Parts: sequence; structure tokens; C-alpha cells
Amino acid sequence: MVRWQIAALRLAACAVMAAGALTLTQTGDAASAQPRDCDAHRRGGWDSCGAPPDRTVPMMQAMQGKPVTLASAPIDVMASELKFDPAQKKKISAIQDKLEKECRTPPKGPRDTDPSAMFTRTNDLISQADKDIDAELTAEQKPPAEELLKKLSLMRTTGLPPELYLELKLSPEQLKSLEEAIPEIKSQNKERNKEMMSAAKSGNMKKVQSLMSDPVPAVAAILTKDQKSLVDKYHKKHPNMMPQMMDFGGFGGFGQP
Repeated sequence: MVRWQIAALRLAACAVMAAGALTLTQTGDAASAQPRDCDAHRRGGWDSCGAPPDRTVPMMQAMQGKPVTLASAPIDVMASELKFDPAQKKKISAIQDKLEKECRTPPKGPRDTDPSAMFTRTNDLISQADKDIDAELTAEQKPPAEELLKKLSLMRTTGLPPELYLELKLSPEQLKSLEEAIPEIKSQNKERNKEMMSAAKSGNMKKVQSLMSDPVPAVAAILTKDQKSLVDKYHKKHPNMMPQMMDFGGFGGFGQP
């Protein structure tokens, strides 16, 4: 990881943390922001100021431009698409919960201020969880699991929450259009990232939230009106989960020299 990537990562993380530190409450057409307690983050932990309690892993992967894996795929989506039985779902859910807890717990000893060290540790934990979950899948479930992860990764790359996979019901034609539009989407995301960083520097967190939640034009043009409404409602309900804006280079992201 070269210096400019580390600098960009620090700025990106700060922007997300700052946005996450605001709880937006809607009152009619007016929005008010109330600060949340970020003491845990200042002590070195990756706490709820940066991500909801169960979504640290997806956010960390998205910030690096990494695809969705078994460890970060929404459990309800996997359970539905891969036909988990209750016992299987419970075991896999427990693995994901354990991973989230480990990722949010600061390592013992002096704090390492290099962001690459944080990602290395997290990626190692994710890799192990992926192996543990894969071991719980049957031979029949593994091929469809690979296809599902590709679709969820495409959603993440194009800025759509993988958690909405079941609700959006993207057609094969829409998935193909999203894949073909990736270069344009990345270009539009880069321009929006610049706006987001500028707004974050000036302390305009309301604008940061808006920029992070709205699909870029290339994506919006592919979605139906109802689908766009579902995405909008999701972001209003989960104002901290807009990791698509952290895509600085697609799959591989910050990991590329």
C-alpha cells in the first residue's frame, strides 16, 4: 500500500466515521442531527460510530473494494437462496456474529496507527470465517453460493445494498446492464467521492449522507421507480451503511499498489 492510498484511506475512514457519528431524525421536511458517543472509537476500536453493530465486516470490505464473501453476505439472503435448514442457518449466523465481535474488538497491546495493519488483521479474520462457513455448506449448495456472491458483489460495486437482494428482485437484464455500466458507475462514483470529501472537510455531514445514499445516475437509470424507492427507504433506515462510496478502485481497491 503506497502513501497516497494510505492518505486516501485515512480521509475516507474519517468521512465515514464522521457521517456515522450523526443520527439523522426526520421531522416533516426538516432534518436534525444529534452527535453520538464516539469515545470507544477514540480509544482505538471500530465501534458503532463507524458502522451498525452487525455490519462492520461489509463496510471494511467495501472500503477496500473487495467483493462480498460468505462471511459478509446477508444471512437471510443466503438462507433463502441456498435453502439453509434451521440448524445450518444458526451455525453460519454464529460464525458471522463471532467475526463481527472480533473485528470490533481492538487488538491487545499498543494501538497501530497504520490503517493497513487494521485491514490486514480484519482480512485474516474474514478469511478464516469464510473457510468456516464454507465447511458448513453442502456440496449442492456451493455452486449456487458462488453465483449468489457474484450477484451480491455486483450490487455492492454498483452501490446497491446487498441486503436488498431479495426485495429488489433484479432481473437478469438489469444485472447485465449494471455489469456493463461499471466503468461509467466508477467514474461517477469518483466525482461523487470528491464532493463527499469536500463536504466532510467542511463539516457538512448532511450533504455527505445525501451523496452517499443516492444512487449515481448510471445506476438510477437501470432501476425501476419501485426499486429506487426501496433503496431510498433502506438508506433512510440505515444512514451509516453507504459503503459503495468507498470504492476507490473496484475489486482490489486500496490493496493495489
